[in-house]
Amino acid sequence: MPTLHSQLLTELKRHAGNGTKHTGNAGYLGNAHFSYHISNPVHRVLAREFLAAHKDLSFREFVALLDALFAAPSHDEKSMAALLIGYARHHRARLTPAHVDAWLGHLIGWAEVDSLCQSNFTAEEMLLHWPAWRRMLVAFSRSKNISKRRASLVLLTGPVSHSRDARFATLAFENIARLQGERDILITKAISWLLRSMVKYHCGAVAAYVRENTVPRVGRRARALPALPAIAVRETLRKIKTGRK
Repeated sequence: MPTLHSQLLTELKRHAGNGTKHTGNAGYLGNAHFSYHISNPVHRVLAREFLAAHKDLSFREFVALLDALFAAPSHDEKSMAALLIGYARHHRARLTPAHVDAWLGHLIGWAEVDSLCQSNFTAEEMLLHWPAWRRMLVAFSRSKNISKRRASLVLLTGPVSHSRDARFATLAFENIARLQGERDILITKAISWLLRSMVKYHCGAVAAYVRENTVPRVGRRARALPALPAIAVRETLRKIKTGRK
């Protein structure tokens, strides 16, 4: 019998080549992983159809499949794994920060990191195991792996925009402070994204943070904290002023 992984891979190969000019483009996606050049809409249909055909999939089987997909060589297999997490809510609630940590080790570039981290894990799901999530997000912000540093910001964009719980905003500001001296676009754009996501429920705090960190402090009581990236300042102030991205 074909494995679950091989079943999905067969479907990916069957739909190869229907993407746009950006689909599978290494420069655009930020990685050089092999791609079957499949569009995102087709990816989503395949993920939904797979789950509908495997409603009796156990949690152990689900995790084993995700492990195989995230570790696979192609961008499409990794993206499919992230989509399965998003659609399989009953299994996703049982996933732990340790799972996310392991899977991020296989992801490179904004597209792959964001496919796993953007809005896949809800505020309610994180709060069920908040001490573990908080420890991991802090560790990610200090990681030598830039994918994990980006993840420490992106994983919070959904919760801060859907929950008033101050724990998310507090950690968001802490991780931003640790990373705002970096100038790699993977980090600067993620900082901007997270600050803008907080505007909905924490507009005053975001405005004050941007104001205090637009330029480096000077004088004998100067903090070691560097200024925010210019793009984060510009985009966040525009969001506060206009309500638009």
